[in-house]
Amino acid sequence: MVIMNLLGVKLTTLQSVFLWIVAGIAIVLALLFLYLIYLVIFKPDVKAELRAMDKTFKLEKKHIQAEKQTTEAELKLTAKVIGEKEVKVRKIESEVEQLKQELLKQGVIESKAKAISDMTLEQLMKLKEAGDFIINTITRKVLIDTKFETRADIADFKVPVDKITKFGAVDVEKFIFSLPDVTHAQEEGEKKSVIYKTLGKSFALLSHKEDGKFRMTFKCGPFYGQRLSKLYPTNVGKAKFPNGMIWYYIENGPSLELVKLLLFISYNIAKAGY
Repeated sequence: MVIMNLLGVKLTTLQSVFLWIVAGIAIVLALLFLYLIYLVIFKPDVKAELRAMDKTFKLEKKHIQAEKQTTEAELKLTAKVIGEKEVKVRKIESEVEQLKQELLKQGVIESKAKAISDMTLEQLMKLKEAGDFIINTITRKVLIDTKFETRADIADFKVPVDKITKFGAVDVEKFIFSLPDVTHAQEEGEKKSVIYKTLGKSFALLSHKEDGKFRMTFKCGPFYGQRLSKLYPTNVGKAKFPNGMIWYYIENGPSLELVKLLLFISYNIAKAGY
């Protein structure tokens, strides 16, 4: 069988097959060449790798920024906590120094005044030393140790901010009975008061009045009691009964926060055996 090619040359079947094979190989080589040119010019693998690297870089950058923000927030919080602690320490040191100065004013020698002002409340409880300066010291130490929001307008002694102003005898009793080792007894007579004690020592006398009002007598260091009497002249004053330098009274306020604080001071004075 003879086949005519494009050039008009007569080819045998074998020659035609060979020619088609050669043409096919040439086409494949041409396609491969074109593909290589495409790879060289457009570099799809490189671009895909670059896109993947760019995506990874962006994710890593986002992660680093998030970690940076977290670290900055933690550093700010740490700085704030450290700052608050430093302020608190300085405040306590200032109050301890004020306690020392109060002891010096009361005639306590400097070495003893420093030793007492550095004592904890628990150590003061075991001191058992006579003198009004010990009562003042216990009062001041309770004020130093107790956490409450203080009035910013008073510099030389701590007074709680008046928040709960509507309260009565029932609220006062509720706080008293929340203190451990408290006993109570009813006084005899027309004007009956309830006497509250701890470890055998009285720390509060509570008289109920009309409309839930009350009058409470408590123990307090004279330094603090006198200041409160001037600050709240219509509510706080020196008690006529029980008679003594450390007994004061509070009548109908001015706030439950102050009443609770005074009860806690009186309670600790009684626990110390005074």
